[in-house]
Amino acid sequence: KPIMGSPCFTCGSDNGKKMRCSRCKSIWYCSVDCQKRHWKIHKTECIPMQSEPIGPTNSVEGCCPICFEDLLDDLASAACGHTF
Repeated sequence: KPIMGSPCFTCGSDNGKKMRCSRCKSIWYCSVDCQKRHWKIHKTECIPMQSEPIGPTNSVEGCCPICFEDLLDDLASAACGHTF
């Protein structure tokens, strides 16, 4: 769910609502596109928050919590190849 936050880490936009990385909750993005463009770099530094489970329960419903691609029927993996 988009919320107000820091400027977008990828493009620097400070306009409108932001979404944060659902895995580490420390990086903010203005769009799914910016989050996907930054993932190749961010995934090497992204450390999951220990207090919340990673997975469909704290992600956009029906989407990968890492890159927002559609989930496969098993709801534990996405077409992108991420598993959680």
